[in-house]
Amino acid sequence: MVATSYKDLTSKQIKDVLPLVLQLRGLGNNADFALICLEKICQLFGITIAQAESLSWLWKTKIQHQPFRFVRVGWRFYFLPKENYVDTSGIEVAMANIYYLRFSKKGSTNFDALSDLLAVICRPLRWDFLFRKLRADYDGNDRVPYNSIRSELSAKHLKALPIGEAFAILQYWESMNEQFLKSYSEVFDADEGTKQLFANGEGWIATLEDVAKDGVHGSFDAVCNLNIHTTFMYLKHRKIQFLEQVRQSEKD
Repeated sequence: MVATSYKDLTSKQIKDVLPLVLQLRGLGNNADFALICLEKICQLFGITIAQAESLSWLWKTKIQHQPFRFVRVGWRFYFLPKENYVDTSGIEVAMANIYYLRFSKKGSTNFDALSDLLAVICRPLRWDFLFRKLRADYDGNDRVPYNSIRSELSAKHLKALPIGEAFAILQYWESMNEQFLKSYSEVFDADEGTKQLFANGEGWIATLEDVAKDGVHGSFDAVCNLNIHTTFMYLKHRKIQFLEQVRQSEKD
């Protein structure tokens, strides 16, 4: 049975095929090299060039699920975030988006920023992760908390990550992040000044600071460590209340 989406592939197949897909996308009109690349892809799936059309989804779509639970660099293991940001804090999402903006800046491809992004979202397990599952306040996050200094060290190690694994994680995160932004579109649908802050990355930290100022969820550090959904559900509710107050004032 021929796969019809990335979700049908094993972790190994994703690691093997994605570098070839990325290479194929970047070849443009270089037909000779594109054919060689396509032949290698077909070989991985045990089909002929004549059947290549059945794999068109490879270059038309991207990875939208967790491709693997962890990646290994030397003796170090780095665990990916769970789907839908269920185990991801506000500061993780903020810093990941800031580094993503640097990586995807038009006219340049900053691979240092990609390593920084991966170091934010992929982290080692806590030594006591099994015991934490028994606690009443267990938040679902088994990875060590985000720490900027530790993240810088991890980024250096993650530069050695094979391109297939690095871009599989990137595509997974892009999909998850895009879905998150859609889920809280009301929060991001603000005035032009606020939109510009998010466009250059400053808005992410500013948002966490604003929530901390309200005092409902504690200090800035507490808000940073809070699950991102908790923070944005609060912001969404606050926005709804504000709009309702505006409507009432207009009636009066």
